[in-house]
This record gives sequence, C-alpha cells and structure tokens, in this order.
Amino acid sequence: MRNRAILIPGAWAVLAAVLSAQDVPTVRPSHVTFEYAIIWGAEPKRAPLPVLATVAKKKHPEMRIVARLEAAPDDLVLRAQMVPAYSAPDADRLARWGRGLTTKQKKILPKSPTALVMTFRCPLREARSGLQIAATLVEYMARRSKGAIWDTTTGEVFGSATWRRTRLTGWLEDVPYISKEIAVDVQASDGIWRAVSRGMSKFGQPDVAVGAFARIHEGVAKRLVILACQSLAESSAKWPTSSIKLDIDRIEHFEVRKEILEALGKNASRKAIVQVQPAQRCPGDPPNGLIELMFAGAPSVPLHQRQESLFLHVFGEPKETRGKPTPREAEKLASRAARSRLFREIKPKFRNGVPPGETLLVKAPFKNRKGLKEYLWVEVASWDISRVKGRLMNTPRDIPGMREGQEVEVKDAEIFDYKWYRADGRIEGNETEKARDNKKK
Repeated sequence: MRNRAILIPGAWAVLAAVLSAQDVPTVRPSHVTFEYAIIWGAEPKRAPLPVLATVAKKKHPEMRIVARLEAAPDDLVLRAQMVPAYSAPDADRLARWGRGLTTKQKKILPKSPTALVMTFRCPLREARSGLQIAATLVEYMARRSKGAIWDTTTGEVFGSATWRRTRLTGWLEDVPYISKEIAVDVQASDGIWRAVSRGMSKFGQPDVAVGAFARIHEGVAKRLVILACQSLAESSAKWPTSSIKLDIDRIEHFEVRKEILEALGKNASRKAIVQVQPAQRCPGDPPNGLIELMFAGAPSVPLHQRQESLFLHVFGEPKETRGKPTPREAEKLASRAARSRLFREIKPKFRNGVPPGETLLVKAPFKNRKGLKEYLWVEVASWDISRVKGRLMNTPRDIPGMREGQEVEVKDAEIFDYKWYRADGRIEGNETEKARDNKKK
C-alpha cells in the first residue's frame, strides 16, 4: 500500500520534509492510481475479499483483480487486501474530514482493527471511467458491510450514503463535478491563509494552491482553486508549467458552470489567464505535483492587492447571497467592498504622505490576552508598499502594554475597514459599522 497523505494542522509556513523527486510528478503520468480503504471499527461479520471477487467479476468484468499491482497495466486493475493493525483516522481527522458519519462511527472508527484497502490503477486515458467504476464498487462493499470509506487521496472519510450522493451522482457522462471528487484544505498561520486542493492526482493533474490571502477572501480563493481544478480535470492538455486558462463559459459540466455563474457579482469578466509556478511545499500538502496560482502585476503592488484585482476580474464585485445575509456575512461583504476601494482608490493618495487637511484611519485586529481579536482604529502617518504606520486611536480593553496614542504598524492584509476624513468635511468609509447598523433596523 502506498503512503497516505497526512493532514497536519498548524502553521503551514514552516516547511515540511521535501518529498523526493520520484515521489512528486512534474508531467502528466501515463497511468493514475487511486486508493480507498473501508474501515469498520470492529472486525466485519463476513469476509470481504470473497464478496469483492464475486461482485467485481459479475458487475465489472472489464476490471482485473491482481495480486500484485502492475506498473503500467493496459486496463483498469485492482489490488485488494485486508490490512491488519491498520492506521485508522483519529478523532480529530474524523471531526474535520468526516462526511455523513454517524455518531457511533465517529466513536468506533479510530479503533478499527483492520481495513479492506482497494488500490486501483489504469492508463490515464481511462482515468474518468476507472474512477466511476471504482466509486461504484467501493460504495457497494461499504454498504453491504456497514463500513465507512476513507479516500486516502483527499483525506475524507465518508458514510456510504454520503459517498453515494457525492461520488456517484456528480458525473455528467465522463465529466467530473470536481468539487465532489477533491477536497480543498484551508489553513492559516499568523492570520495569513492558504488553500490547497487534494485529489487531482486521480486525474493525472497537479494539485492547486492559492497562498497568503486574508481570511475574508477564503470563499473566493476556494472558488478560484475549484475553477482551476475543474478546468484541469476537463482538459487533455499537458501538465501546466507557466499558465492556466480559466474560462467559466467553457466549463463542460453544465451544473458546475451554472453554480459558478449564479455566484458571480457585477462586472465579472468570467475568464483569465493565470500564471502558475511550482508551489513551495508545506506540512500536509498532498504527495502530488503542486502548482501555485500567481497574481500578475508590478512588484511594487502588494500581493493582496493583486489577489483582489484577479478575484474581482474573474468573479466580479461581491454581492449578497439570495435572501438576507447573516450579520457576520453582511460584515464580511462590507469589509471586502471597503478593502477593494481602499487599496484601489485611497491608498495611492497616501503613498507619498498624508494629503493636507485629510485624515485616514484604518481598522485592524490585535490579539488580546485570551488570544481573541480586538479591532482598533489606527491613524495613518505613513504607508509603504505593504504596511501602515500610525497612532492607535482607541484604548484597548484587554491588551496589556498597548495604549491610545501608541505608535503601531499594521499589515495591509490585516486591514478590515477604513474611515476617511476629507478636506471638504465629508467622512467616508466605516462600511462594516454601517452593515451592522443596517442589520439592527
């Protein structure tokens, strides 16, 4: 059995041990491999291997069961084995990556004494049909034996009913619904977030990363990863080394295309050519090739501004979802709109000093003694490429050593809102406070 990817929570910015060159592909492989484990929490009542052999021969005669996995088979092959003392997913992983598991399963699965490990391999040209055959067979075995399914490529653990709804119903003939086939792992370090796909190796393509974005952009960053992965999964092109062409209108799977289009905001272009480069590997990254989506622009333009520019270009301006957003959602939407205007229009006016008669405050979080965020206002004294220097305008409630009037620095990526006191007496900004007031009415 090949090594399984391990999902490690925590600071992703610290590099993990680098995988050896032979472990990480840099070109599309001639064959793909995908592996699933069925786990029970106790010994199954009926021996699974004879049942598997019978149903495979009857329902999937095009697939061969082999005792030893061939390096380059001409067709779909399966190696199935019972693995004693199997390293089952622990409670933390089940809490994060469990999909449709019962309370009982979450309790007993970490104690699973054995597992049925099913490893499939086929030529790249048969990857899509092979995945559908494998998913059907795995679902049958899990349902009959009352087991759970661990997709060792994505790290997710499914109840059989959820697996059936997710993996068996998403396909449009041979076109995958990629968000049902892969997982997107989002983790943070020091308030900076990173999103990475897991599972693209099943399609002979690299996994995709978007790094160093602000928390408020988690949703749109994940949509960008999904759009890139859907485009790669539908493509027969070579492994991307310099750029990916994204075009929502050219997505083959109409349900995926419809879902993305319905979420677009105003002025969305719906397409872009995005530069890529090999990603810096971090703890928990999948043992597959990994590319990072880059954000074009002059080096003098901060990364977060280039990110926001691409997000707005492809997906349009943020809009409220159908129905009334929750107060938290309304505040997030207001902050995104405020940041967009702040960096696009206002920051350039303050890069060479504070204009006469004007005052600009920015709102940013600071950690208190309990590790929670306390949002404070900072008057901008100077603004370089990626950070503000200024005076604290609030008295912190629970941050020892900080006081009103103290000089502080704030990274651009941490700014949440602004208030702009114009020379003509107008006051603009404070969008998040307005959003909260509107929700109270």
